[in-house]
Amino acid sequence: MNLKKLVLISIFSALAFIIMLFSLNIPLFPFFLKIDFSEVPAMLLGYLFGPAAAITVVFAKNCLHFFISSNFGIGELANFIVGAAFVGTASYLYKKKKQNFIFSAVVAVFVMGVTSVFVNLIIIIPLYEKILALPLSKIIEITAAVNPFVDDLFSYLVLSILPFNLIKGSVTALITFLVFVKIRKINI
Repeated sequence: MNLKKLVLISIFSALAFIIMLFSLNIPLFPFFLKIDFSEVPAMLLGYLFGPAAAITVVFAKNCLHFFISSNFGIGELANFIVGAAFVGTASYLYKKKKQNFIFSAVVAVFVMGVTSVFVNLIIIIPLYEKILALPLSKIIEITAAVNPFVDDLFSYLVLSILPFNLIKGSVTALITFLVFVKIRKINI
């Protein structure tokens, strides 16, 4: 890895961490699902340099965020796995398989959505129950307060986790596209 690439990964990791600090709630989703656009810098580097650079940015921003987190790293673990699946897929299809931006982004959004469901089912919910003593029933109760269609684990995953991540991925891909068309001609 050359010095220029290493410096860009470091700068984009710091930028992603700063962006991660500014998150928004979306109506119909519980307060603990916040949208941020910290995958944009990772996705940009992925499109320029490939999946390793993108995943490194996602890893670094979550390592930095761990030090200010109050959930013992559970949220950062989820964000890393889902974010790495998203930016890794997008940049792999674009850079390695020579697919166009739109195709790679659309596939990546769906991979992100599916990954988020499995990560919540297999890792996040069990860790919240064991480490934070937050039972699934309470998670569903909190979610049902803003989305009355959620009343069990399946509806939580399909009507909250999946659409949230599809929205987050779509908006992130759109922002990345708008920035990417401006910077891809620059000799980075």
